[in-house]
Amino acid sequence: MSLGFIVGPSGSGKSTTLYRNILNEAKREPDKRFFILVPDQFTMETQRTLCKMSESGGIMNVEVMSFGRLSHRIFEELGIEDLPKLDDTGKNLVLRKVAADHADELSIMGDKINRMGYISGVKSMISEFAQYGLSPENIENIGTKLNNRGRLQEKLKDLSILYKGYKEYIQGNYITIEENIDILIASISKSDILKGSVIGLDGFTGFTPIQEILLKELMIYTERVIVTLTADKKEDLDDIKKEHALFYLSAKTYLNLNKIAKENAIKRNEDIFLSDVPVKRFKDNKVLSHLERNIFRMRTKKEDKSHICDLDTKDIISVSSLPGRKEECEWVCMQIRRLIRERGYAYRDFALICADLPSYDHFLREAFDKHDIPLFLDRNASLLQHPFIVFILGLMGVYNGDFSYDSVMGLIRTGFLPFTDEEADLFSDYIKTYGIRGKKRYERMFVLGASAKGEGEKDIRAEADKLRQRLMDILKPLTEAKKDARSYTKALYEICLKAKADERLYEIADEWSGQNDPDRAKECEQVYAAVIGLFDQIYALLDEKMDAKEYTEILKAGFSELKVGSLPQSVDRVVVGDLERTRLKAVKTLFIIGVNDGIIPKNTTEGGLLSELERYLLKEAGVTLKPTPREKSFEERLYIYMNMTKPSDSLFISCSEKDSAGKSLRPSYLCRSVTELYSKLETEVISKEDEFFFIETRERAKDITSALLRDYVSYNGNGDEKRMGLLLLLASGMDEEFIDKEIKAAFISYEPIPLPEKKAALLYGEKLHTSVTRLELFSKCAYAYFVRYGLRLNGDEEYEFNAMDLGNLYHGILAGYGEMLKEKGLSWGSLSEEETDGYLETALNEFASAYKDSILYDTKRSETFIRRAKDILKRTIKVLSYQVESSGFKPVTFEGEFEGGNKTKIHGRIDRLDIAEKDNKRYIKIIDYKSGDNSFSPADLLYGTNLQLPVYLDAACRNEESSSGKLAIPAALFYYRVNDPIIECGPGESNEEIAKKITSECRVKGLIRGDEEVINLLTGDLSSSESDVCHIKRKKDGSFTANSDVTDPETFDLYLKYASLKTDLIGKDILGGNISVLPLEKGKRNACEYCEYKGMCGFDKNIRGYRYDKVSADDTAAANEMKKIVEENEA
Repeated sequence: MSLGFIVGPSGSGKSTTLYRNILNEAKREPDKRFFILVPDQFTMETQRTLCKMSESGGIMNVEVMSFGRLSHRIFEELGIEDLPKLDDTGKNLVLRKVAADHADELSIMGDKINRMGYISGVKSMISEFAQYGLSPENIENIGTKLNNRGRLQEKLKDLSILYKGYKEYIQGNYITIEENIDILIASISKSDILKGSVIGLDGFTGFTPIQEILLKELMIYTERVIVTLTADKKEDLDDIKKEHALFYLSAKTYLNLNKIAKENAIKRNEDIFLSDVPVKRFKDNKVLSHLERNIFRMRTKKEDKSHICDLDTKDIISVSSLPGRKEECEWVCMQIRRLIRERGYAYRDFALICADLPSYDHFLREAFDKHDIPLFLDRNASLLQHPFIVFILGLMGVYNGDFSYDSVMGLIRTGFLPFTDEEADLFSDYIKTYGIRGKKRYERMFVLGASAKGEGEKDIRAEADKLRQRLMDILKPLTEAKKDARSYTKALYEICLKAKADERLYEIADEWSGQNDPDRAKECEQVYAAVIGLFDQIYALLDEKMDAKEYTEILKAGFSELKVGSLPQSVDRVVVGDLERTRLKAVKTLFIIGVNDGIIPKNTTEGGLLSELERYLLKEAGVTLKPTPREKSFEERLYIYMNMTKPSDSLFISCSEKDSAGKSLRPSYLCRSVTELYSKLETEVISKEDEFFFIETRERAKDITSALLRDYVSYNGNGDEKRMGLLLLLASGMDEEFIDKEIKAAFISYEPIPLPEKKAALLYGEKLHTSVTRLELFSKCAYAYFVRYGLRLNGDEEYEFNAMDLGNLYHGILAGYGEMLKEKGLSWGSLSEEETDGYLETALNEFASAYKDSILYDTKRSETFIRRAKDILKRTIKVLSYQVESSGFKPVTFEGEFEGGNKTKIHGRIDRLDIAEKDNKRYIKIIDYKSGDNSFSPADLLYGTNLQLPVYLDAACRNEESSSGKLAIPAALFYYRVNDPIIECGPGESNEEIAKKITSECRVKGLIRGDEEVINLLTGDLSSSESDVCHIKRKKDGSFTANSDVTDPETFDLYLKYASLKTDLIGKDILGGNISVLPLEKGKRNACEYCEYKGMCGFDKNIRGYRYDKVSADDTAAANEMKKIVEENEA
């Protein structure tokens, strides 16, 4: 029944003194029991240390355990019923039920309980209350004492209601970690194991109030309790007022335990103060000893320079800045390999601390694997992204997503369903092609698609239907489940059994083991039990109705709480951990990486049910809770100090200049705190160029050789001499096969090689029959044309209604509407609104019923498209009718097919062809309906990407002359944008004024022949200076403004001639085998932007020979260039 302390700075030998004293006493008194209590993650290392220190190599009457293990030991001795443990997921589920039962009593939290993550916040708060020994009654009483703090009072009242309901629910059924300690406290006095024993506590920086109560019981009922504390001297423990002091936590613990001892008449043993300078760990290392004595210590005077040391710090302490996190991890591995070579270290002599382990995880694994260095990540890994968890959530995703393509294929691709890769591909193609979605569609036989016709031909439809049946058989428990938590849970469990998920997980674990990744293998071995454990909790705790989406959110919350840890799979490895969790023992060299602002110190701003101000108010009221963000920032310095003073030989500190997203980072204050202690220490900035000279492995040497070769080529052999010398040195030590391969890769360049004309003829035919759209694709990129129309590699056809289908819808309905009026001899402007709607409805129904297997009636989304299209087409027909009636041109054909061209035969379809006849001449105008905003561009025509309307108009004139025998004059080519325009209206404008604005906004765009006869026919009687039918506007002198779409007849005819000639030139290029990768670029847009083949061509601007063909000509220059080409061809 006594208390004593062993006090000393880090590295002074506190743990060693405690262990040696206990081992010596244990040897003298073999019948006495000794217990050493340490944090959970420190038990194995402590046992190993004790065995090494013991003369016999074993510890018979000394036990190492954590508080949790101690409770298990005592409960086992006393036969206390071991109730099921309630983990964080279980707490969330219980609180969810309690909140629902007490919803009417909650004044603030009632309407927030169902918000994402809110229950988890309540759980954390209640767990904190329990850890700090606060009961529901305590919380309620505290709330009543807080005057003029209405919101905080209401919060505490709600929390006390939930806390009380939670305690009542789990009473006698479950036990939490916090209650475990309560029961342990009550059991100490009954334990024979503890009576007369000696308890040592090591590795703790402080204790919660509930743990202090436990220590009080241990002091009373055991012979002796010894606690190790980190502090320089006795004075550090006596000053409890300075919470910013480095050893404030130790001083607080010392004061509280002394107070408990005094109140309970517990004898105080003489404390042991280890105050040797230098401390034991650094007796042969003056540089690190100076760091231990001065880091984070308060200085009384600014001018005091006694903390600055002029010792040589080389290879003992370094502070480095590297370009990024990847380079930082690479640099660490190089240093490890160098020190092993130079000092004869083992891997276990190194450790690495990272304050932001999640951000560095991938880079660390990659770098350590590349340098063949074994590593152990000391962390509890989240399972949320594990394939098995993705599979479970995928099952609910299919159910919630009504069997959408993405949800179904996402589930199949997890690899937990009995589908081979080939079967998955076949199923994917089928359901995508025919737009299969919805539970009802999957419950019926697949009937779309042709069955096999010939012997040996695969019956895709039948195969897909077999796979459908297999999928639905597996999903049957879920599709038939009732809408409650237990039914969903049972269904998921049955599916896991059907899919043999446990066997699949062992297969995955074997695969990871084969890839030398034991940590991931262990995760796979543990995840199944963790998930089934969660299912058990949900089934036991949630017996309520809910929909599938609500259940999925509960599952996600549960999965987010699942964590699995692993033990080191080998003794000789580098331990990688974080500042607070990881407990390091004897290491010779320590790396601390990621020492950037915002990481060290950690950004302590955190959400929670209680704000920082509310926590401060509670602290003022005498309520002890977990540290505030401000207090945490002070505590963090103690953890940094303890870690920085762990290595006996060397300390390497590094930071990154940029994060993974390329955002600039600042070094942490810690870098400056270290460098200012040494006159000869500065932050070393390591650039990417410096990295070339850190070569520790053959693989690294190969990587550097490849990089240097690429540099050599980039600078045309005129690079830095030092780097070129390194290249020659490295290359001389590499095998010829590797060097040849790298030289070929470095000097690679693209040279277009055409197809032989005979092969081109086999692909396209002896004479080219094509469309303008295809020729325009060739003008944008010859290679894309070759892949699509030569190799005939088309993307997956999807059974869906998209933007392109909307354009087809407009074309089809407008064509059908025009044909009906033509057949009935009706003019566009002669119909009433009711008649127009009737003809439009008929045209729409005829088109929709025949389009893509009636896809327009297949989904609600498509039906919405139809309704929207009908509204837009009503306005369009109204505007088009006005334009027809205002013009001397009358529509003649709709969607009229034609064949034209000279050497290259062009097939096409003109949306609408209008004719005006005067003086035995026929004036031809064509209109193309577009859902986007199009206009005529001479530059685009020059490069062959805007051929359609000029080619169509030229062909229409030729055909008209041939059929009528009359002179056909090309008058205009127009684009009409089918849309619902937005216009600005002023207050008080009449409906007629608004209608005029809409009509003007819907004017056609394009190119008009600058012939007065044509202008008059197009605009009728142009009473104003500007037409409301097309873009024609006159100046006062009668000439046309620059914004008008009018061009002189000679230029107009030139454009048509050039378009016809360009089709022949393109056709010649195609049949000549041109498949060059030379994508067109205009401004900021290029042909690669939306190209579905850009993953095939290998286009890379960094490789010589690859470039964009830039459209640079303006309209005037384009016209001159076209004139030149036409004249040369005619000559």
